[in-house]
Amino acid sequence: MMIRPEPVQGPTATEVRNQVREQIRDAVHSAQQTAREVKSETQSNVTRIETKNGVMTITKSPALPRVPGTPSVPGIMVQGGDPDFDPNIIASRVETISIAFFIMLGCMVVLTPLARAFGRVIERRGQVSAPAPQLVEQLQRIEQAVDTMSVEIERISESQRFLTKLQSGSVDRLGAPAQRG
Repeated sequence: MMIRPEPVQGPTATEVRNQVREQIRDAVHSAQQTAREVKSETQSNVTRIETKNGVMTITKSPALPRVPGTPSVPGIMVQGGDPDFDPNIIASRVETISIAFFIMLGCMVVLTPLARAFGRVIERRGQVSAPAPQLVEQLQRIEQAVDTMSVEIERISESQRFLTKLQSGSVDRLGAPAQRG
């Protein structure tokens, strides 16, 4: 005689479906409950402080899940600063810097050609320009004329000296009476 084990009957499809539905319902209910708790904790952890510059909000950070072996972390984060700090100061400084940039750009556009022209004028002062060819020819003709005139003047003065000597010598030869004194 052989004993046959009776087949084990598992849950039916309907039972499995009902179990899965129940697990999902429990998970959704648990998540909703956790969300309500976190929301109430977050609202209780927010503090509003009114200052002359606006509203400052301080929040406590939610407690982080603790990992075994790590020390606990305090849950409040406060960020302080200068009470006279103006949050709009950066915008005004950016505006000032951008205006200064565009003014500088305009000055460069206008003043660069002027600076180049002024530099060229200064460079040209040091250079001696070559005279025109017509002027060179005219100066050579004037130089030749002056040389010719100087030769003629020298000849005339030489002839006057000669004539003066001749005339003074001829008076002595003629036997003019010497002046007696």
